[in-house]
Amino acid sequence: MLLTLRTRIGLSAIAGLSMALSVVFGPVPALMLGAFPFWLAAIDERPLFGHGIARPQERRLRDRDIFVIGWAAGVTCNALALYWIAGLLVSFAHFPLPLAMLVAALLFLAQGTLLGILALFVRKLAYSGGSFRLAYAFGAALLFAYYPNLFPWRPSTGAVGALEWAQTADLGGAPLVDFIFCFVAASVYEGLRGDRRAMWHGALAFGLTLFYGDVRIQEIESARIAAPTIRIGVVQPNISIEDKHDASKAESNIRRLHADTMALEREGADLIAWPETAFPFRLHHDIVGSRHDGSVLPRGLRTPVLVGALTQGREPCDRFNSVIAFDDVGRATGIVDKIELIPFSEQIPFWHVLPPLQHFFRCPGFQPGEAPTPLLVRGVRVGILNCYEDVIERATRDAALRQPDVLINVTNDAWFGDTREPHLHQLVARTRAIEVRRDLVRSVNTGVSSHISATGESLAETATFAPAREVYSAASLSGRTVWTQFGDWASLLAYAYLSALIVLAFRDRKRRAIDPRPRVR
Repeated sequence: MLLTLRTRIGLSAIAGLSMALSVVFGPVPALMLGAFPFWLAAIDERPLFGHGIARPQERRLRDRDIFVIGWAAGVTCNALALYWIAGLLVSFAHFPLPLAMLVAALLFLAQGTLLGILALFVRKLAYSGGSFRLAYAFGAALLFAYYPNLFPWRPSTGAVGALEWAQTADLGGAPLVDFIFCFVAASVYEGLRGDRRAMWHGALAFGLTLFYGDVRIQEIESARIAAPTIRIGVVQPNISIEDKHDASKAESNIRRLHADTMALEREGADLIAWPETAFPFRLHHDIVGSRHDGSVLPRGLRTPVLVGALTQGREPCDRFNSVIAFDDVGRATGIVDKIELIPFSEQIPFWHVLPPLQHFFRCPGFQPGEAPTPLLVRGVRVGILNCYEDVIERATRDAALRQPDVLINVTNDAWFGDTREPHLHQLVARTRAIEVRRDLVRSVNTGVSSHISATGESLAETATFAPAREVYSAASLSGRTVWTQFGDWASLLAYAYLSALIVLAFRDRKRRAIDPRPRVR
């Protein structure tokens, strides 16, 4: 039985819905795992029941149809997972609501092309000298790794909902976890179609992954117990975007930060972290070596503080999004600038090469930092991840290569309002902790502030849009993981395997040109 085009699009939309729900109200890895069989059934040109492939004259789907089927899942997934984009454009870019909704819809349509392109890959390679499931699994790992999504979440994001699933991230990062997810799901699908060998392969991959995860969790937990700890206090002042930009409220915002900071010192914090750009006034970028005069930190404080602030260099366009370390006597001992700048809000793309942009914008935005050098606080090397740097694999790995003992993320997610975005941000950050095997403490203006273990477990989380202050005992760990040392080798292997499948596809096409009789597999 061959499915109609409308039915296939419906199956694909169900798959996209399941993909989004796995993280929006998750993590629920079973939903992501279950999404792929629906998606594969939607694009599979073989009869729904029975073995073999359809005869060439029975194939009713054109390349355009395959693309639309795969695309339906991507659009559905993006529309649900990133529903907050329209509100962000209204509050941040001051778009009228109708225009914001139009731009958001165009974004969902554009990002949905990922699964449309992937569907075409599967169709072209499924009947070449390899098997359907492997062509799909490697293609998925490859494309999800490099596709320029606005917010870089991926199939494996929800894997932390079953921690053993996600532990292979310390070997090959999220791309390897992606591949395992896709391989197991596709193997189950092939097994349901009658391929027992595929089912056994999927079961073996599933079992080995769980075994590795269980062993690694026990090893990392033992290392955390034996390691020295640092008590990190986080301030969640819950200051809205409107209040942050209201100059008349700057002094009251500082008083709120100071009160929470002094309270955290009394609660035994060894180090206190303020959120991104928490200090409401711009500081000089050459601040290292100077002492604050009581306007930055509360008088009488004897605990080191990491202050998120905007800083100004010597030239008018030398502006930075910085984190400044102050020691226990109020002297600035180090500064780290944000490297991964957000296009349009922090940096104007192509400003340096397009003169018309220089006419409209005096400066290209903020200047990127040079390197994620750890800040030394009470003998502990603290790696800094500013804003969404804790969802970017490259940024977290660059910080980990410099051997920090613990990671701290400072963020302001107030822009997104009371949506699921802060929870998605927290969810993605959990995989970063596994990849580099460091405890990650997050200080977020409106939440979610949290303590993430080096196993990826969320040990503590605050509620969003509520004032909070917490003290977390983070383990001080050392060493490099395979991922930290060698980077994204999994995607390189995916490239190699995909290239081999393309060669096999050409050979298979030549063979069919000589002998056009249908081959049953």
